[in-house]
Amino acid sequence: MSGVIEKVERASEREVIITLHAKEEARRDRIKFREVREALESPTLVEEYPEDPRGHSCLMLGFTKTGRPLHIVCSPKPYGLVIITVYEPSLYEWAPDYKRRKRG
Repeated sequence: MSGVIEKVERASEREVIITLHAKEEARRDRIKFREVREALESPTLVEEYPEDPRGHSCLMLGFTKTGRPLHIVCSPKPYGLVIITVYEPSLYEWAPDYKRRKRG
């Protein structure tokens, strides 16, 4: 298991903090907090952003219990997991596995 995934899982066990931006994006895509938690139960690392000005962050792919794919940009912190944004990935922008961006 990737070290980043372990950090995300440990941080999410402490507390999950959702930014205002993530709340707005979730509302737009009609994503419930429960679905974010479900998607974080077995995440896959898609991209890593070690130089993010907000601190080391990453893009995770997870699925809800109903199979809905979610992309979650998050940053593990000592006090918990900060959700920077969350959205349902579009097949216009992402390959069918939701792990690779389509070339434009």
